[in-house]
Amino acid sequence: MISEVRMFTEKNHITKSEYIPPLLTWGIITFILFFALYTRIIVSSNEGEESVEAF
Repeated sequence: MISEVRMFTEKNHITKSEYIPPLLTWGIITFILFFALYTRIIVSSNEGEESVEAF
């Protein structure tokens, strides 16, 4: 797996400094999206419980 990535980067002349930042940015974006969805699910479930208790 690592050797395949190394061959791919060497074939396309991509250095590590050019290859790592996109992965970091996509990782941060996906983390934020999952975190937002996760917190939204928690908030919606908490609101649902509170509304049921109120009624």
